[in-house]
Amino acid sequence: MIKFIKNKVFLYTISRYLTYIIQFVNSLLIAKYLGVYYLGVWGFITLVLQYLMRFNFGISNATTAIASVNKSDEKYVSKIIGVSITLLLILSVLIILFFLVTTIYSIDIGTKYSFTKFIPYVIVIAILNHFNLFFSNIFRVYGKLVAVAFNQSVLPIGILITTFFYKGEDLLWALVYANLIAVFTAFLFFITTRPLSFLPKINWKLVKKIQIKATYLFIYNACFYFIIISTRTFVSEYYTIKEFGFFTFAFILANSVLLLFQSIAFLIYPKLLNRFSNNSNEQSIKLLNILRNAYVTVSHFSIHIIIFLYPFLITFFPEYESTKVVFSIIALTTVVYTNSFGYQGLIVAKEKEKQISFMALIGLVLNILLSYLLICFFDCSYEYVIISTMITYFVYIILITKYGRKLISVKYDLINTFRDVFPLKWMFPFVLSLLITIYNSKYNDWLYTLPIIVFVYFNYRGLREATGMVKKILKNPKVIDV
Repeated sequence: MIKFIKNKVFLYTISRYLTYIIQFVNSLLIAKYLGVYYLGVWGFITLVLQYLMRFNFGISNATTAIASVNKSDEKYVSKIIGVSITLLLILSVLIILFFLVTTIYSIDIGTKYSFTKFIPYVIVIAILNHFNLFFSNIFRVYGKLVAVAFNQSVLPIGILITTFFYKGEDLLWALVYANLIAVFTAFLFFITTRPLSFLPKINWKLVKKIQIKATYLFIYNACFYFIIISTRTFVSEYYTIKEFGFFTFAFILANSVLLLFQSIAFLIYPKLLNRFSNNSNEQSIKLLNILRNAYVTVSHFSIHIIIFLYPFLITFFPEYESTKVVFSIIALTTVVYTNSFGYQGLIVAKEKEKQISFMALIGLVLNILLSYLLICFFDCSYEYVIISTMITYFVYIILITKYGRKLISVKYDLINTFRDVFPLKWMFPFVLSLLITIYNSKYNDWLYTLPIIVFVYFNYRGLREATGMVKKILKNPKVIDV
């Protein structure tokens, strides 16, 4: 037991479990006490914050990539960090100028959501979020997980406390203040526990180096995350505030299931970059197979479980009864992206940011076109708009997997690529669950046991191997060290 307590991976994982349990509870409490209308407003505020977070010019991502590969040279990494902080300060000024321009020229941003009154708070939260994300990336490279866990936990805890004291519009404002306090507290914690100097520096040679790498990483990350953000934007624009509230409720709950796995991926990302940049092709293939089998198998299994449980959970929230279909489709859309796990890191580690950014751009354009067609030409209800993103993810995953396999000299024709990234053991239960969702007109919730049974049958060995890997990680505290 003492060995586990001293294991930073174990402690971090436990903190993540507790935090995501809190976040899941928060999602339910917020939906209950905000009501559908104000949940729609809150959804729009978080949507704007997501847009602002993605306009980060790739600074944090570029710094992470450089620091992961050059971690042993602390003097060099310290210079990179200082220059990156200077770039973040410039970015902060641009955010302020953007909202000044929208205010002066009365540019319409969320008028029906009364967004103008939230702008000052959104500016501060967005700026501090940029710095906190940057600090998190640096801290995880150096294995300083306490500050990372604190940053990821302080807001959910603050929101949980807030939901017990406010309702309706009062709770909406309380959530804004809770965000403000949380990001500021986390910012101070990072500053006081920093592993290296965080003083701003100006070095034009390093600025050029960072920004060249950052530009393509920015295009990649921005385009990729804008895929789902653009879908949410279409729903917020073309449907009522209440319908966007329903969509937001389903979206938050569906994503909360995978947040734990995403946090683990976040944790090991620097290690993957380091390994992929130094490993032989044979070693990279072996690493990909092991990690992908565990990560994707557990992610899909978890989604099938939560889709089955959702109809029973929603009985406690009758006003959200109509979200069964949209929840299932969002959950399946979210989990299908996990099939690409490992290949993005491989491409970045091989310094092919330009290629992956182009693929993400193709995905974004495709998603916007499909969303527009579904809404404006097929006049589909809000539940089915997310199918545009599901199709986009399939195309995007094929593109990056083909290119990733090419980089490590593995057969990358369409058939072999498809078998690798969408094997029958994962996709047959996936398609079965999707068909039940679309064609189950009588909403027989027990039918969702079928995908679970089929999945366990095809993936019993994979689930056992994943469990063994988790035990191995918990027993070895150095497993996440680069």
